[in-house]
Amino acid sequence: FPGAMPRYLSHDERLTIQRDIEEVDDAVRQARDSNDHYSLLVALEKGLFLRKRMYSEESEQVLLATQRLVESCNHVATAMLQAGNLKVAGDLLGRAKELRNCGDIDRAVTYNNIACCLRRSGKLRSALKYLNLALQLEEGAVGADTSQTHLNLCATLSQLGRHQEAMMHAQMALIKLYEDVTTPLVSSGAEPDVAERASILCIAYHNLAVEHEYLKNFKAAERAYASGLRWA
Repeated sequence: FPGAMPRYLSHDERLTIQRDIEEVDDAVRQARDSNDHYSLLVALEKGLFLRKRMYSEESEQVLLATQRLVESCNHVATAMLQAGNLKVAGDLLGRAKELRNCGDIDRAVTYNNIACCLRRSGKLRSALKYLNLALQLEEGAVGADTSQTHLNLCATLSQLGRHQEAMMHAQMALIKLYEDVTTPLVSSGAEPDVAERASILCIAYHNLAVEHEYLKNFKAAERAYASGLRWA
C-alpha cells in the first residue's frame, strides 16, 4: 500500500501506542453500543491521533480512522440538526470538512449536511454553493448516489424562486430513484433498502408536483401527485 510504511518508533513506543489504540477501539465500541455521541467522537479523535503517530497520513489505517470520524461527525450532526441544535451541528460538520484525506463520497455527504444547516439558517446561496460542490464530487465518484443531492438542490432552488431549475433536479432525482426501486423488483431477489428508496421516490414525486404548481403546470402536477401516491 503506497505511503503505508509505519513511522520510525522504538519497540517500546510502538507497543505502547498499539495498546492505546486497542483501548480506544474498545471505547469506540462501548460508545456505539450505549449511543453516547460525545464519548464516541472523543474516542474516534483519539484513535485517529494515535494512528497518525504510528502510520503515515496516506496509510490505510489513518484513512479508515479518518473515514470513521467523518461518518460519525455527519451522523451526530444530522441528529443535532433534527433537534434544532444548529451550533453543534455546524461545529461537527466543520470538523468533518477539515479532515482532508477522506473520500469524495464522504466529502459530498458532508457538503450536503452543511447545506442543510445553512438552509435552516436562511443562508440559501451558501447552501446552493455546497450542494453544487457535492454534486460535482458525486458525479465523478464510482457508486455515488446523487438522488439526495438533487432533492436538496430542488428544495434550495425552490426557496430561491428558481422553480424551473428546481423542477429539473427533482426529475434527475426521480430517474435515479426509479431505477433503484424497479431494478430489484424484476431481479431474483429484492434488496433490503427498496422500501426506503420507494419512500424517497414519493418525496421526489411530491417535490416535482410542487414545482409544476409553481410553474402553473397543474395537469402535470396532478400526474406527479398521482404517481407518488401509487408508490406510497
